[in-house]
Amino acid sequence: MKRIGIYVHWAGPAGGAEDMSIDEICYADRVTFDYTFFTERDPGWGPCLQELSDMNVPVVQTDGKVDTFRRLYKEYGIDLVHVFSCGDVLAGYQAAVDLGLPVVDTVACVAYSAGWERYPGRVQPVYLCQK
Repeated sequence: MKRIGIYVHWAGPAGGAEDMSIDEICYADRVTFDYTFFTERDPGWGPCLQELSDMNVPVVQTDGKVDTFRRLYKEYGIDLVHVFSCGDVLAGYQAAVDLGLPVVDTVACVAYSAGWERYPGRVQPVYLCQK
């Protein structure tokens, strides 16, 4: 079984990245893929995070430090990290790169993936929109 960590920076009460995470998990082969959702602590626990929890997906909220993400990715045995980003390399993203984990970066903006630019061949960007 492949263990996939989904990282969304500051997942809030509702949002596109959280909804895309839910869709990915809903349509995945849950026998082949095991998911854990990672995000920084947020003051709210909204419907998207509850829906993930109801789908038996662990939701891990952290202090937002790279070292914490590295420790948690190891602890959860993560094999690949799927990042929903705005193009920047934030803590959960950086931790995956530091550990040498494969990263898929779904970039929801018109900028290039900073991870792809900094770590060619190690980060695979997917673009949702482009001008």
